[in-house]
Amino acid sequence: MSYSPTEHASSEASTPGMSETVSPPTLTLDVVACDGADSAPIVVAAHSLGAEVRLSGSPEAWFEKAGRPGVEEPETPDVVAFLAGSDRMVSQRWIARAVASSADSRVLAVLSDAVPEHTMSVVNQGTHGLILLPLSSDRVTHHLREVLEPAARGQTSRLAAARHRRDMATLTTAELDVLTGMLDGMANKQIAQRLSIGLRTVELRRSKIMRKMNATGLAQLISFVCTARQGVA
Repeated sequence: MSYSPTEHASSEASTPGMSETVSPPTLTLDVVACDGADSAPIVVAAHSLGAEVRLSGSPEAWFEKAGRPGVEEPETPDVVAFLAGSDRMVSQRWIARAVASSADSRVLAVLSDAVPEHTMSVVNQGTHGLILLPLSSDRVTHHLREVLEPAARGQTSRLAAARHRRDMATLTTAELDVLTGMLDGMANKQIAQRLSIGLRTVELRRSKIMRKMNATGLAQLISFVCTARQGVA
């Protein structure tokens, strides 16, 4: 089963006549082994879920690449899994650093033979998921899926926001003026009075706005505009 966000997209994205969408990539999982931890269980589970896996031989190497986007690893991973080795304090520090610096990635901690104190300290770092090994392959896959699914939804939301921003960018200044009135809850006649234009002109511009934004009604239009504004300062 592949976790491409297209599977989680709303039916709105596939409705005939809707704006062109960007085909999203499969979710990317960076696997970082601390102190020689065994990455095989996570890699096997990730491949079974259709995720793209990128292996990093050490935390130092991963953070070096993360600090130089576009040089060696151009894409920010959707999920980064830190595998704890025998030196638990070292792995704990790397996990804490990953949580603090990976605003756009979900951080998964994978611990082998962890004692309760170590488990709680990792959880308190704010990780998005925790897998305690050893586990059967089915259980590892199950727990990894629980981390990938929210990442897929987040990617779908980002793609939707980008799509609606592209649609808004096609609106003319005159159409944006009418859109502002619509968002203010004004009737067509009120918008015409505010902009000193004819009622028929407002109606025509409103129709163009709905078509360009691929909205079937005012409520959907407002939703699309709000989505488009996500993450925009």
